[in-house]
Amino acid sequence: MFRRNAETISSGDHQATAAKVEAERKLQEAVTKTGNLEREIAEFRGSGATDAAAEVDRLRAATVLDVGKFARPPKAEMEAAERAARIELKNWREKLPWTARNRWVAADDAGGRGSDDQQLPSKALEGRPN
Repeated sequence: MFRRNAETISSGDHQATAAKVEAERKLQEAVTKTGNLEREIAEFRGSGATDAAAEVDRLRAATVLDVGKFARPPKAEMEAAERAARIELKNWREKLPWTARNRWVAADDAGGRGSDDQQLPSKALEGRPN
């Protein structure tokens, strides 16, 4: 009976020793991780600052491109508006009575001045690409 109690106590002692070794190992692992934490935080901050600076540069470049797009006139839209104006002027001329239309055409052929000595709309559009 004493022997069995001694074995039980000895077995409990071995288990307690193993648990203590495991706890000390985990404690050492936690201390090591905590010690590395400051270094890892500094690395994350450094990489975050680098990434933020790169993003700022990318956004600045994109903004410059966008400003450039809005600064220059939209050429295709302007050309389309000019074509539409020419077509509208041509349609308007065709709807005029023959005498008025003939007077405009004659004035247009005579140098671009109408009877009021004003420049004709067709001459204002001359030299345009469309």
